[in-house]
Amino acid sequence: MFVLLKEFSGKKICLTEKAFAFLSVCIGDQELGSCAVKRVVDMLNSVGGSCRNSGVHSLIKMLCTADAFPLAMYVMELTESRTSYYNILIWAKCRSGNFQEAQDLIDVMKKFNCEPNANSYNYIFSSLCKNKRTVDASNLLEDMEELGFLPDEITFEVIICQLCRLGQLDLAAEYLKHMMSKGLEPRLTTHAIFIKGYFYGNRLQEAYRYVVDMGAKYRCSENMNYSLLANLFQRSRRVVEARQVLIDMIGRGLRPNFSVYMKVMEDLHRLGMGVMAVDLKSRFMKLDPSN
Repeated sequence: MFVLLKEFSGKKICLTEKAFAFLSVCIGDQELGSCAVKRVVDMLNSVGGSCRNSGVHSLIKMLCTADAFPLAMYVMELTESRTSYYNILIWAKCRSGNFQEAQDLIDVMKKFNCEPNANSYNYIFSSLCKNKRTVDASNLLEDMEELGFLPDEITFEVIICQLCRLGQLDLAAEYLKHMMSKGLEPRLTTHAIFIKGYFYGNRLQEAYRYVVDMGAKYRCSENMNYSLLANLFQRSRRVVEARQVLIDMIGRGLRPNFSVYMKVMEDLHRLGMGVMAVDLKSRFMKLDPSN
């Protein structure tokens, strides 16, 4: 095994959790499991390179997935305490619904001089939201900021997504404002969540206003947002509204998603709105090809 792993490291091959599946036969016995884990870690330390680094990470993840948390902690005792390793434990605790234990690990990390990062909190935050515990998630967000940990774009997107799913779009919009006040730019997926939320909530004017307002703030997402709204109208058989969105974006010098444009054109012709189709095509053809 040593020779094989040395060869792997020489080729910079990394190990995954499957490399340690054989340990499943002994991790049920703490003493036997500890002995086996130590032998594996000793081997990885001797090999070094990519196999050692990826191996320790994957070994901890494999043990956490198998609910062998004491052995996962033992691996860190044998190697080193890292934020990335603790994050695996937090992820696994959240995965099994043990939110309090996941949060307790934050305190344990600090005792070993491992500073939590955004991912440490995002795992807990995401799990709380997925389990519809938005109040707890909101409190955690406040705690993060009070402790000096700056939430990232994913942190805000997670709670915004959950609030939109629950139909609480106005509250989600407040989090968006808070996010932007921190100098964070919404991800493309965050924009899509809002546009779809307003559209399927039959708040069409707000969906359009969102596209316009965000386009004024973030030019890089403008094309995608307009095209998405036009696509939603087209798929809902509201082809006249879809055409108008395309006309508005073309008027701003934006080139629509070609697939969306063609679907709207086909619908206009199919519904006997040839004049509208010709007008839309004329506008489209006048666009600067470089756009």
